[in-house]
Amino acid sequence: MLKMKNILFLALVLVSLSVKAQSQSKTSEQLQKECLDLAYKSPDYKKVYADVTKLKANIKLAKGNSLSKDTVVKQYNNLLGGYMGHKDTFDDVDARVNNDGDKLIKAILLRTAAKIAREKAAELDKQ
Repeated sequence: MLKMKNILFLALVLVSLSVKAQSQSKTSEQLQKECLDLAYKSPDYKKVYADVTKLKANIKLAKGNSLSKDTVVKQYNNLLGGYMGHKDTFDDVDARVNNDGDKLIKAILLRTAAKIAREKAAELDKQ
C-alpha cells in the first residue's frame, strides 16, 4: 500500500513542479488537478479500478452461490495478488478486497499522478 514516504514524495514533486511552473503562470492547484486528471485516464489506474470492481461483484456472486469461491480466489491472485499479496481462502480474499480495494485504487492513482508530475518537472527543467 501507499506509504507515508510515497505521499511525501508526491507532495515534494508537486511543490517542485509548482515552483518551476510559476514562471509559466500555473498555480499549484492547477498542476495538481492536471496531474490527477491525467492519472485518472492512465491504463494502470483504469485496470486496477476495473479489477477491484470486478472482484467485488464476483465476491457477491460467490456469496450467493452463483460463482465458485475457488474461481474468485484464483481471479484475485491473478489480478491483484501482486499488489495486495496472494490469498488462499475466499474469506481472506473477501476481507482484503472489501477492506483495502479502494485504498489500492487510490494508491495507484497517486503513484501515477506522482509519476506524471515528475515527468512534467523534468520537462520544465529542460526548458
